[in-house]
Amino acid sequence: MKAKVLVGLIVLVGMSFSATAEFAMAQQGPSPEAEKRIQREVRHQLVMLPFLDVFDNLTYKVEGYNVTLGGQVTRPSLKSSAEAVVEKVEGVEKVDNQIEVLPLSPMDNRLRIRLFRSIYDYAPLQRYALPVIKPIRIIVKNGHVTLEGIVDSESDKNMVTLRAKSVPGTFSVTNNLIVQKRISEISGSRLVSPSQEATRCFAGMTRRRMARRIATLPADHVHLIGASRKEFLMAKTLRCNDVIPGCSYVVHADTEEEVMRQAAEHTRLQHNIRRITPEITAMMRAAIREEKSASAA
Repeated sequence: MKAKVLVGLIVLVGMSFSATAEFAMAQQGPSPEAEKRIQREVRHQLVMLPFLDVFDNLTYKVEGYNVTLGGQVTRPSLKSSAEAVVEKVEGVEKVDNQIEVLPLSPMDNRLRIRLFRSIYDYAPLQRYALPVIKPIRIIVKNGHVTLEGIVDSESDKNMVTLRAKSVPGTFSVTNNLIVQKRISEISGSRLVSPSQEATRCFAGMTRRRMARRIATLPADHVHLIGASRKEFLMAKTLRCNDVIPGCSYVVHADTEEEVMRQAAEHTRLQHNIRRITPEITAMMRAAIREEKSASAA
């Protein structure tokens, strides 16, 4: 009987010690290695969101087992999707979702398209259009423009500001772009944009150099920027002339959905077709082609 009591006491003491140790570890938070792993996983999950585009800017901050999400998005579903994928990351206990959903505005939508063309179609800045995840994020709210992301130099940063201010309908421009040389200054205590992390090693490269760089990366690195090698070397293209004869407008994008979105906006603005009928939609989809990029040739 005494032996059984002694064994029971040893078991209880062992359980108490184990529970105390686990509580102490929880109070201390994760190890630096574990926190870095959480940061990598959170960044990966945010970058892989299917509807994240150049007009959205997601940020995150990891503090122990807690993650704070911030930034601005154009779709309410993107806010909830970001929270859902981060909650599933191993080790994350709490997600504070502070992402702002931008108001619906046809005027802002038109301004976004004009800003994109003014910045990314401008010859000295065209190299920034090459990565799958665009390094210059264009955030528009009630006509006010905020630029987020990274660029190669101060001159490029200033150039982007001038291009944005030159677009009709722009009320103000706030340039939060970070010059690539200062990326190392970003620490874990600040909100870090996944687009900055995912594209910093590609901004400033020519498409050919970028393709060679991607060819040397392991598969998980390529997936981090949201595309496989094959997807990076291919582009979805729609020539408006195939749908509306005589128009020279050409859409290049990474996905069919983005091609359709840009084509529909172009049709409304340039051809004064206010309603995109199912017939027009079907014609557009049928006209989309998959073309090799210059680097794949």
